[in-house]
Amino acid sequence: MTSLARRHDGLHTTDSSRTFANAYNQAGDKYLSYADGDPERLFAFSGRYAYGDRQIWTLLDEKLRALFISGAQTVRILDLGCGPGTWLRRVVTRARELGFRHIFARGIDIAEDQVRRARELSASLSRCRGVELRFEVEDICKRLPEADASVDLCLCLYGVLNHLPANDLPPVLSEIRRVTRGDFITTVR
Repeated sequence: MTSLARRHDGLHTTDSSRTFANAYNQAGDKYLSYADGDPERLFAFSGRYAYGDRQIWTLLDEKLRALFISGAQTVRILDLGCGPGTWLRRVVTRARELGFRHIFARGIDIAEDQVRRARELSASLSRCRGVELRFEVEDICKRLPEADASVDLCLCLYGVLNHLPANDLPPVLSEIRRVTRGDFITTVR
């Protein structure tokens, strides 16, 4: 192993992770409007990736509805590479509309500025009864603190996995498999 990587529970972080964090930190609010459109209009889907976003949303909505119809009162959601938190805010908002009584949602991203923005944009949603919504600075190449088979819906959108070197994918995907009991939805190029 080179000095570029350091081990942590079988997973590791490389200098490339820091490079991506710096790039997304520098992008700041420009990334929010570029990727997700108007942060105040969560379901407008009118931005640059509108068609793809509508397709992803249709799938996510179907998964949430199916879980609720099955009798679940609680939903646990994990968003890996959450950026400014738009997708997680959409899912939490919809879960509340459907009537889930307990919503536990955690978004992680390696870019501190994106996490800060996600926290700001989700402040009012985080205060809703029955909602525990957190955003944290974390690297998806490290072991996730979630318990085995504890996540109902795991997201990793906008090609986050494309940023990882190929040899990092097997341990990262293994970790995702470990924590996910429900569905894993990702987009890759």
